[in-house]
Amino acid sequence: MSSPRRRNGLPISQLVDLAEALTRATGKSALMPPENDDELWAFVRDVFGVAIPRHVHPECVAHHTAPFEAFADSYFGRVPTALWIGSRGFAGKTLLLALLAATEAVTLGASVSLLAASEEQAQIAYHYLSEWWERPDAARQLPTASRTRRRLRLEGGGDIYVHTASTRSARGQHRPRLRVDEADEFRLAREGGDRIEVLDDALGQPMTAGGVGPQTVIASTRHHPDGPVAVLERRIDAGELDARRYEWCYRESLRREVDGAAVGWLDPAEVDATRARMTRLQFRVEVELQQPRVEDRAIDSDAVDRLFDARWTGAARGELGEYVEMPCCQEYRPATGPCASHRYATGVDWGRKRDLTAIVTYRTDTASGPWWLVAWEVQRDLPWPELAERLNVRLRRFPGPAAHDATGVGDAVAALIEEPATAVTLSGGAMGTRAKLFTDYVVAIEQGQLRGPRIDRGWRDHRAVTRRDLYGAGHPPDAFVAGALAWSTRMETSYLDLDLGFGRLAGPGPLAGLE
Repeated sequence: MSSPRRRNGLPISQLVDLAEALTRATGKSALMPPENDDELWAFVRDVFGVAIPRHVHPECVAHHTAPFEAFADSYFGRVPTALWIGSRGFAGKTLLLALLAATEAVTLGASVSLLAASEEQAQIAYHYLSEWWERPDAARQLPTASRTRRRLRLEGGGDIYVHTASTRSARGQHRPRLRVDEADEFRLAREGGDRIEVLDDALGQPMTAGGVGPQTVIASTRHHPDGPVAVLERRIDAGELDARRYEWCYRESLRREVDGAAVGWLDPAEVDATRARMTRLQFRVEVELQQPRVEDRAIDSDAVDRLFDARWTGAARGELGEYVEMPCCQEYRPATGPCASHRYATGVDWGRKRDLTAIVTYRTDTASGPWWLVAWEVQRDLPWPELAERLNVRLRRFPGPAAHDATGVGDAVAALIEEPATAVTLSGGAMGTRAKLFTDYVVAIEQGQLRGPRIDRGWRDHRAVTRRDLYGAGHPPDAFVAGALAWSTRMETSYLDLDLGFGRLAGPGPLAGLE
């Protein structure tokens, strides 16, 4: 076997120098394509500065693949289609796809199509490519490239076209190499079935050109339990798609030393910081690569028990049509109502017929403690003016910032709201406004930043929320959405230096005082 650092007795770096001289003399790229895995690994490291991990992490030996194995099998065309499943943000999928495209264009003279699910992913991939060609030593190591906003054309042959998911861009791209990023963010066809819009059009396009055979890589995190990646895996299992799965998580990407060589690029501190920002289930599924299941609860059950704490007396059912108000502090009295000196935050999810309208309010000016649930209401079949007036009364009784869902029916009542309230449009898939709003709320619940007594309906609804509700085709309960909207106002709230000892709720009913 050849040494990882040498080719035909010469170091790779010296071959690069010779290739550059020959390119100047002939006008053609003369970077010789690697012939085996060792030469490919050394080429990528020496030319692009990336040491792709060649070993599976010891904790993942039973079911993971080394990232470089996936990279090499795709480069050499050992499988017609490769499905790369990796941790969200940490597996280096976009980096490796861009690196694979660059290596193929440089060494094979290949024409490569890099299809991203979103404009953001396309920009990230193109940024990697631009950085490599903008390095001070690029002129010595890489062929000259002319660049436009979407394409790199290499002098002497080879080009890389970076584009986003549209039927027009996917069809007619008969480049031999297709690299797809974040496949689970593509859409399933609206008419039902397992057709994946744009992606299915793109999969039939690669064709042999310039002596380079067709090969496809589809990379993604599993975001949705019933999304495009699940469809692709079903096709593979049924023998309908000739493809091999490659799977690795953040552990394979960690910066570490293996057999005396430095590999990986991921700082362990980044993993710890991200763990604190994600829900526990989200981290297990999207980072540790546990399979998402439709029945998976989106919120840790113990955290829901703490949010709606049965240990506090004064619990309420909180069913349809029932308005529930909890003490805001020790000074609260049912006859006088909540203290106007406190700060509150309110969230509203509108609904009229099939959906419910939920209005949830928290007290927020608790410098040393969590937000405290003070008012709860779920309604159905009320006319818009009455629903809007219920919110107006709530905001006059509990002054402070408010947010309401302006998606669809929200627009119909916006003009009827007399008190200040922020309109929020819930949009996007697993990476959109909707997902971020819900994730932030779940993280806050699991970190104990919101508390209250047991509201039976709220407790049931929050325990029943699934990942499919939050990030897939489902719909979370309206009271969950209202709570998330209330939490979204946290940047608008002011915090007073108060030490609130709520004590225990005492006496019958939700309006009991504190002792």
